[in-house]
Amino acid sequence: MDLSVKYAKALDCKMIHILAGNQSKYIKDSNVEEVYVENLKKVLDLYSQEDITFLIEPITPILKPDYFLTSFDQAVSYINEINSPLLKLDLDIFHLQMITGNITNNTKELLQYVGHVQVSQVPNRDEPSASGEINYQYVFNLLEKLGYDGWIGLEYTPKETTLSGLKWIEEYGYKL
Repeated sequence: MDLSVKYAKALDCKMIHILAGNQSKYIKDSNVEEVYVENLKKVLDLYSQEDITFLIEPITPILKPDYFLTSFDQAVSYINEINSPLLKLDLDIFHLQMITGNITNNTKELLQYVGHVQVSQVPNRDEPSASGEINYQYVFNLLEKLGYDGWIGLEYTPKETTLSGLKWIEEYGYKL
């Protein structure tokens, strides 16, 4: 974490994603959750003066079967338990669709916990404009209507080049 914070400060980055890590299927340790929460608390205590928000992100078990944090309810419960303005949810719309679906109502419910939003198309992590399950023009309008004014991260693999993979932004009426 020291190195992550050092890089974040050097780059004037205001957010760091704290990965929950994998939970071995061979270890049935009942205190994994307790250790995770305690580690989050330690990070927040150590770096509370750094003007950095720390993010946690549920990841679908379809992509990472052993990943510990696989539920938005679970993430929200940790955020509520720790109760720090420095701990927020990384709302990856791809993972939201894969884990729970019901993007509209879940986004409305979760937005109060969100520090950052990420996007990619389901099921293949393509550009938001690619053919898939999510209507991103609707999602972007929803986020705007709900008052989200933060950055939206693009976490996808472009079908061709990085530059061609950004064409959808202008097609949707946005600018980089």
